[in-house]
Amino acid sequence: MKALLLCVPLFLASGADEPETFGALTVEVAASDAGLRCTLRGTNIPVDRVVRELATRSGRELTGFEGIARAALVTVDLVDRPLEEALEVTLGSVGLRAELRNDLVRVVPSTFQDREPKELRELATASYLSALQRFPEHPLGASARLSQATIEEARGNRSAALEHLRALIESYRTSPLVHQARLRAAAPLMAMERHAEAATDLRLVAAASGAAPWHAEARLELARTTLALGNPELCEAMIATLERSFPTADRQVIAERELVRAEAFLQLERWVDALHAVERCASLGMPTTLEVPAMAVRARAFEGLDMPKEASRAWLIVATLDSGEWQRTAFERSAALALESDEEVSVLFIAAAATRAGSDAELTKSVFEARRRLGLPEDTAALEPPLALSYAEELANNERWTELSPTLDRLHEQRAQLSYEDFVRLASVRARQSFALAGIDAALGVLRDARWELETSEARQPIDQVAAELLELGRNFDRAVLAYEGVY
Repeated sequence: MKALLLCVPLFLASGADEPETFGALTVEVAASDAGLRCTLRGTNIPVDRVVRELATRSGRELTGFEGIARAALVTVDLVDRPLEEALEVTLGSVGLRAELRNDLVRVVPSTFQDREPKELRELATASYLSALQRFPEHPLGASARLSQATIEEARGNRSAALEHLRALIESYRTSPLVHQARLRAAAPLMAMERHAEAATDLRLVAAASGAAPWHAEARLELARTTLALGNPELCEAMIATLERSFPTADRQVIAERELVRAEAFLQLERWVDALHAVERCASLGMPTTLEVPAMAVRARAFEGLDMPKEASRAWLIVATLDSGEWQRTAFERSAALALESDEEVSVLFIAAAATRAGSDAELTKSVFEARRRLGLPEDTAALEPPLALSYAEELANNERWTELSPTLDRLHEQRAQLSYEDFVRLASVRARQSFALAGIDAALGVLRDARWELETSEARQPIDQVAAELLELGRNFDRAVLAYEGVY
């Protein structure tokens, strides 16, 4: 690689008007096929002197120091770095950054404080990746891998986080961070339902002599993993052993252990024991971070005890406390259980709360049924076609023929969205309504129209059967025989 080397030793001594003495600065700039690469060495150097030399030796004009404290001092020791990196490190240490163009270096204040977290994570990821590629065996590489895993977890990218943790474990086997990495790996593995792998990592941490600070946490997570693998009895025993081996007065730790035990009781259908476990947490003062999972345990325990009213209220508390993964399920369960408890008015309040919370909970069916029971106006326009069809069949079974028309007209317009089975059900209800209101000929006309929208004789048979049954109902047995053969 052909390169042009420019070595500029600069000795910055104090003058009559500069009482402070600065150290020596060495700047080396090499032009290569990959671009300019720089070496900087100096202690206690004004930042503008360093950047000015880099700009001059790279053939660029320097601007932007006007109005900026150019006398800020830096100590630099960079060897064979790209020009961009040299400027980034030098200026970044004093809260500045460079905008680099072909003929210009422009210095501006750093805007990191104004950037979005997503952009900052991307910049951090790029910096860590560059450092690891350049210094793969550096002792701080393990810490860099752990930081990258943290960034990916914040992004919600479990697979990438797991890759960094695995790389740390494989590449830095003697690092004390290996135990922490194994412990951290359990969370994404559990989220991806790779419970057996998580259990393997946790056992290694729990058994490692050098991992004493993480033993208690590893055993708790191992109990949680054991529960996920379908062994609640062993999980309960592990929690009991953990409490004997690692007693604690920490409310957070006690609550976490009790909630794992409560989850085991739920799987064992020991509903009352699950409630007692939550009450033990509450008696010590429930940590705020665990209020939602604790209330969810109560809700499921009440369901198990066939106490729908209490379960509905518990789920509503979960929904109001949480705006994340629990909220939608909590609103839906609360409304369904309120309906089961004949608490129709509560269903409407729950739906209003879900709307205020901006939840995407699917409450249409529960709200519709509650309004129907309360005798309030029923709006089928908001119902999905299959649900509206079920409602139409209920009206037909109760011979509420005139009330059917708006719903049936809307469904007829939406018939292209229906499955084959629902299309046949719609044709049947429309024919029954026409039979009741206008007679057999009107009903047969509806069925004939529906019949010709179906392509095969086999698909048309259920329609023909409805026609025959209506004819039999009118005691037209001869025509009914023909209708079974598709003639009517």
